Amino acid sequence: PTWIVGQTHKLFALIMTAMQNHKGDSEVNGAAVLALSEMCDRDPAFRESIGDMRGLQKILDAMTEHLENEDVQLNGMSLIWKMSTYPPNKSKIGRGGANAIINGMLFHINSSLVQQEAMTALKNLATDPVGQQNIAELGGAAAIVSSMWSNMNSKTVLCGAFSALNNMAINAETKQVAVADQGELPPICFGMKRYPLDEDLQRCAIFLLKTYTFAPSNIEMMQFQDNLPSLLTSAARNFPNDCAQRANYILSRI
Repeated sequence: PTWIVGQTHKLFALIMTAMQNHKGDSEVNGAAVLALSEMCDRDPAFRESIGDMRGLQKILDAMTEHLENEDVQLNGMSLIWKMSTYPPNKSKIGRGGANAIINGMLFHINSSLVQQEAMTALKNLATDPVGQQNIAELGGAAAIVSSMWSNMNSKTVLCGAFSALNNMAINAETKQVAVADQGELPPICFGMKRYPLDEDLQRCAIFLLKTYTFAPSNIEMMQFQDNLPSLLTSAARNFPNDCAQRANYILSRI
């Protein structure tokens, strides 16, 4: 309802009280986190202020306490990525937020909905140097690889994974490219092979692969992917406007 806009601080206090009084109730916490996420949609300014209203820790506590509850994880991740669209919040979300996301996505590895929210959150957090370091240290790349293999039937999850890996690969400060040594290349190639006519997926995959070529070690690993040249050639042929230039560049490097 429209009366929610402009009343976020009052509602926030009520929701925080409910979460405090019902810590062990997954249904209450799931509904509470969903309400906070919807408040971010209805009142964009709330995305900025929530980081200063001491609610983040309660949200992360709820995700930790109710790890097994898909709704809590789904809505918690959605809330985190919405908060992270306001840059100062990224450092506040920090290691605790990255840890909650990775734990949730691994526990609910077969839920494509959870994986989609997780990928968006990781993609946003990875644009911050500290967030990027936290994700790397907590095994974010390996978690994404597991997610890709477990959700190969979801093109949305795969595209989200490619975008998240791309942001994770480029050091936010030095602009150097990380080595893809967590098994990233095989599921990327498998996804390209499985969905050869999906333009969005091919574009996201090729964008990521081009990023990887800026690290010599990655080029060596890409040369061991026997079907990669044919996948790139196919994408360039099928989508000349979106894929051909980058695909041909990658081919010239490998």
